[in-house]
Amino acid sequence: MHTLSIAALAVLVATESSSAFQLKSTTTTPQILTTISRRYDGPFSTPPQATQTTARHSSTIDRNGITSSQDFVAFIPLNGHVDLSGPVTTSRPAPPTPSPTPPEFSLLYTPSEAFQILADKGKANAKMSNMKTIISAMLGGAYVGMGGMLSLAISGNMMGIGSANSGIPKLVFAILFPVNLLLVLQCGGQLFTGNTAVMTAAVFEKKATFKDLARSWGLSYAANMFSCVLFAVLCKYCGVLSGGAADLAAQTLLYKTSNSFGPTLVKAILCNWLVCLAVYLSSQAKDMTGKFVGIFLPVSTFVAIGFEHSCANFFLLTAGMLSGSATVGGISLKTIIVSNLIPVTIGNMISGSLLVGAMFSFMYGRLGEGR
Repeated sequence: MHTLSIAALAVLVATESSSAFQLKSTTTTPQILTTISRRYDGPFSTPPQATQTTARHSSTIDRNGITSSQDFVAFIPLNGHVDLSGPVTTSRPAPPTPSPTPPEFSLLYTPSEAFQILADKGKANAKMSNMKTIISAMLGGAYVGMGGMLSLAISGNMMGIGSANSGIPKLVFAILFPVNLLLVLQCGGQLFTGNTAVMTAAVFEKKATFKDLARSWGLSYAANMFSCVLFAVLCKYCGVLSGGAADLAAQTLLYKTSNSFGPTLVKAILCNWLVCLAVYLSSQAKDMTGKFVGIFLPVSTFVAIGFEHSCANFFLLTAGMLSGSATVGGISLKTIIVSNLIPVTIGNMISGSLLVGAMFSFMYGRLGEGR
């Protein structure tokens, strides 16, 4: 009997050793991350012992995009005893969707957008009452007189420099003159020259009628002329149109009435082409700096070259007649109208309506649809 008990005890010890060996071998696979740590369970626990930590990880993603992970942690003492804790489950939200890239910021409208702004300006002019059209055009003429008088006052008193280099006074005149169009476009004025483009664009885009166009052209032309002449008279009355400024005004009058009809017509076409492009570029810019640059470059170009602008001539020719110079005594009002104002007005209408209004409508508007 004693011998049988010893044999049974030996079999039981061997079985437990084999089971422990199998458990240890199944928990230490190559996919298990193993670290060595020491566990401390407090001052009243058993002495600390070296343990071997193993971790298993699995994760799933449900239909809502939530990622669930399950970690199994086991502490295996180096003496072979296993302390297996329960599973630890954590929920991890799906990574956030990247926000869309904001649109690129620009200080300019596209060419087609700028043309629609030009046509909308013509639409607004068409809806404006007769009185508002006249007042805004009178303001526009006064602004032209301001720029013209500024240029005469500075450049006219540079004749000493101009005798050595005639290009310097002309350059200064061209640099100063564009202030008038800046005032017109940013302060609510109207000019006949700009209206040749904006009203034509509105007509081609079905935003105004030919009757609106004729009314706007006629009222703005008459009001521009009246205010430019009045501004020149006021300048003469208060004494600023004198000295070098008066001398330059007289020279300008002589020059502008000495050309034949054809060359004056062509210079007027080229002039208002640039002026209406300045109006277009100003509409394309969103900030004051961009608007000024868009206005300054085309306007200073036509002034420096010597092209003909009807609204500017209303002031400059009147200033020349009021200058008191004996050299302009033989120039009559009829000569001014026939030799300058008629061909310049016709040329300005041609370029504004065809080269800008119609051409841009073909490029960006209704005239070019399907072509």
